[in-house]
Amino acid sequence: MTSGNADLALPVITVVVVCVLAARSSLRRRRRTATRTTPGRAAPPPRDEDPPS
Repeated sequence: MTSGNADLALPVITVVVVCVLAARSSLRRRRRTATRTTPGRAAPPPRDEDPPS
């Protein structure tokens, strides 16, 4: 029985590590995009104070 548990230990640890890293990167990406400003409509060009004559 003990060798069966030992045979499963490495794959289980690998799956846990992969899941933790994936969740961590997903949270970092989500947090980074939440703080980033999203571009809305394009701003109109600035008006000249003295229009050309």
